[in-house]
Amino acid sequence: MAKPEYSGAWPRVRLRVLERDGYLCRIRGAKCTVTATQVDHIVPVSKGGAWWDEANLRASCAKCNLSRVDHATSERWRQGKTRITLVVGPPGSDKARYVESLRGTSDLVIDYDAISRALGIEGQENMHSVVSTARNSVLRILRQGKVEASKAWIISSNPDAESTFPFHDLKIVDPGIEEIANTPGVNAATITRAREWYAKRNGQSKTESVSPSRSW
Repeated sequence: MAKPEYSGAWPRVRLRVLERDGYLCRIRGAKCTVTATQVDHIVPVSKGGAWWDEANLRASCAKCNLSRVDHATSERWRQGKTRITLVVGPPGSDKARYVESLRGTSDLVIDYDAISRALGIEGQENMHSVVSTARNSVLRILRQGKVEASKAWIISSNPDAESTFPFHDLKIVDPGIEEIANTPGVNAATITRAREWYAKRNGQSKTESVSPSRSW
């Protein structure tokens, strides 16, 4: 079964990079076979590298790609004991409430908004890097399979979340733009970001969605 992050536009992007680099490995490690059959992320996604940006991609042979230390450590979550659920949805869809209704008392929840509240800097755009650094530190440990919790939830409003975060299970919280716009207390900025989210998603997701009739 193909990994979700390798679906969509990935096959076309991969082919363009291989053709651009002449099917020659650009890493040239100690055990390089020269002939490239894979594509490597120069700056790993786990460290903020773009998934589909061709400037961040290079052709590689299988041995060089698999020998990359960061690649190996950042994929350990697949065999780790923590089951990861990625909860994706537009701003204003109350994803946190959905997770709260299902989480166990010992579950790990990684939520940008909750982290910013805990740091006392919620809503301060100039502190975005601080919150992102804190969140990415937790994600790095999760990717490395070092989290003790049996269940972890990642909450994200990133339209490309499936290509950015590790996950075993995926839930889309999608109430629809009209419901978000008509929700009491939702400000104009949130509605604008929600419209941008829907525009970027462009109806491409084919994964299981949470019923739009629910308040989250």
